[in-house]
Parts: sequence; C-alpha cells; structure tokens
Amino acid sequence: MAAKDQWARLVPKERSELLHTIADRLAQNTELLSRLESANTGKPLAVSRDDVGMTIDTFRFMAGPMRATTSMAAGDYAENRLSVILREPLGVIGVITPWNYPLLMAAWKIAPILAAGNTLVIKPSEQTPLTTLKFAELVADLLPPGVLNVVNGYGAVAGARLAEHPDVNMIALTGSVNSGRAVARTAADTLKRVHLELGGKAPVVIFSDADLAAPASSLRVAGFWNSGQECGAACRVLVHESVAERFVEQLVGEVRALVAGEPNSGENVEVGPMVSKAHFGRVTGYRDSFAVLRPSGRSRSESDDGDAERRGFWSGGAGWCVFLHPWRGAPRRLVAAEPGDAHTGRFCCSMYCLTTESGAPPTVPAK
Repeated sequence: MAAKDQWARLVPKERSELLHTIADRLAQNTELLSRLESANTGKPLAVSRDDVGMTIDTFRFMAGPMRATTSMAAGDYAENRLSVILREPLGVIGVITPWNYPLLMAAWKIAPILAAGNTLVIKPSEQTPLTTLKFAELVADLLPPGVLNVVNGYGAVAGARLAEHPDVNMIALTGSVNSGRAVARTAADTLKRVHLELGGKAPVVIFSDADLAAPASSLRVAGFWNSGQECGAACRVLVHESVAERFVEQLVGEVRALVAGEPNSGENVEVGPMVSKAHFGRVTGYRDSFAVLRPSGRSRSESDDGDAERRGFWSGGAGWCVFLHPWRGAPRRLVAAEPGDAHTGRFCCSMYCLTTESGAPPTVPAK
C-alpha cells in the first residue's frame, strides 16, 4: 500500500519522464526482447520486432497526455459554487493478459496505468510469461518497489484471486469471452471496476462488384499475421456467391506464397507455429469440420444446420484458417446475427467491406 501512495504522489511531469526512461530501456534491449518473444510464442522474428517497436512507442505515447491534462467541464454550475473535476488514481489495478501478444498487450495496460498514477499486479498467460517477466526485470531499478508486480499462475486460480481481492480497485483483462464473463462475475462481489477486451472474428464482406485481387492480397496479411492468432484477424470472409469461386482462386494463390517456418529460420518467414499443441489441435479441428479454404485450392460451404455459428466461424479460435461463406442478397444475418449459445458473435475488432458501389456498405448494419 505504501508503493501505491508513493507513486500516486508523483506529479505528472515525474511520471511522464519515467515512462520515457522505460521506453529508452526497452529500446536498448530491442533485440533481446524480440528474440525472447519469438521463443515465447513462436512468432517469426520480424513480427516480434514489430511488437517490441510498438511496445516502446506505447510508453512514449502514454507519457504525453500526462503533460496535457485539462478540466474542460469546470465552471460555475450553481450560485457561489465552483465545480471542478479532480482526477485521482484508482489505486491497485489487476491485469490479466493473453498469449498472442504477451509483451505488447502488457504495455497497452501497464503504460496508461502507470501514467495515471496507479500501481498494478499483472498476471501474464501461463503459456507465454517470459517477456512480461523480462520487462519487469529490465525496469525494476526505474520504479519504486511494489509499483509493478508480476504473478504467474493459471487463470482459474491466480486470475480469479486478482478479480476477487478486496485491495484490487480495478481489473483489466484481454482474453476470451468466457474469461471475461468469469472475471466480471467475480469482480461484481467487490464492486470493482472492470475493463474487458474480448475476442471475436473480424468479418470481411466482399460484394459482387469488388476487385477480387485487392481483398485476396490483403487477406494474405490480415488473415495470417501472427499465424492468425488475434481478435482482429480477418478470417471470417463473407463473399457474394456470384464471385465466390473466382475469389477462392485468387486467395489460394496468395496463401500458397506465404513463407512458413521456425521463428529464427530466416528474415522472410511470415507464418510461425501455433502457440501450443492444444491450440494447434483446436484450429485444425475447425479446419477439418466445416467450411475452410483448403490448401489444395478446393473449398466447400458450411452446412446450414448452425454448426458454423456454434464453432470456429464465430468463436475466438484464432489461427491460420480463413473461413469462407458465400451469401446472396444482403449479408445482414451473417454479420449481425448472434450465435445461439456462446454469444461470441457480438465481439469483433474490425470489419471490412469491399465494393465499388458507394451505396452498398450501408446495407450492412453498424451494430
């Protein structure tokens, strides 16, 4: 508790300067962190270097707002009364991060938490803890003791304890819908604030008049970056039936050109291994059970029995599979409908509409 009070008393200038110092320390260890992240996750080294670069930039970015706070809502709202907004640190923040971007996701939470004058306890994924631990080691001499704390363990034990602990003022999680639901339920008992970033499938809607080469080329990156292991991966492709077969041919050509390999096997490697054997089995299970783009170039449509909505087409089973669903008319149901059991269809990080007709995209519901 002493660390919480000590850190909160620092003025914005001091916290801002410390965040820049953290960024400098990370920059000095870019190659170390990049190689460790590749060993941690299986990412190609080029992808890990990109993650580390964005991690450094996150701390520099968050150092800026601390020097430019405002009180725009202050004013005289009643006679002889001056109303002001006083922003104070919440206190101790519990953080739970996923396995797909271990260091970068940690930075996205650690940097703003420290900038706002809070302390934190972070639990990295039990599958990929190495770069979070190395980060804490690298900055240990820059922060007062107790400001940044790392605890390892499984979500059902260590994560649940963070969510229920009475001295934790807020819990922030990036993960699956099921994990978010469990954290929210547990945190409700102590009425702590909750911040959830939950996974889903990002849809790509291809209309009949689209330039098919453009989405095929884009999906080479958007669908397979980080081996497709991210909530923003464009792996739910809704293509108009009149152009579906032609699009399959275009996409197969792009995917065949992807370079797969071990993380350190060359600078040209684009796709690395899955994060774990269990996840590999889960993703290949989706591939084998219903509509996917076959490596041979053959495709088949999912059945109409709702199986796609119950499994990988909607869920957060991120991996190197791009799912294709031909549609006719307006793709309203495919984009907006929620699956009947898991409710994961509500969550996606991005959406892409490809057409040359200016009036077509608004037919897709914004929700």
